[in-house]
Amino acid sequence: MEIRKPERRGDGIRLDVVRFDLELRRRGLTVADLSRLCGVHEIVIGRLRAGGRCREATFKRLMTALYSQPIIPGAELIAVPVQATA
Repeated sequence: MEIRKPERRGDGIRLDVVRFDLELRRRGLTVADLSRLCGVHEIVIGRLRAGGRCREATFKRLMTALYSQPIIPGAELIAVPVQATA
């Protein structure tokens, strides 16, 4: 059995929210869509977009799901930017 050290508060990864929102728009995705794709709850994604941190495993799940979706040419030009939730 492997013994894991508990994460300290403040550890974790933060998102570049502007870039994250752009990548969602480029793929025509909503937070709900990404949540369904990767299995990370919408509330967790909302906290990240509000400046919170996540574990590396959560970050990898988000990015794997996000970048597995094709870019829709021009989607970012017509998509309405999603507002960060508090």
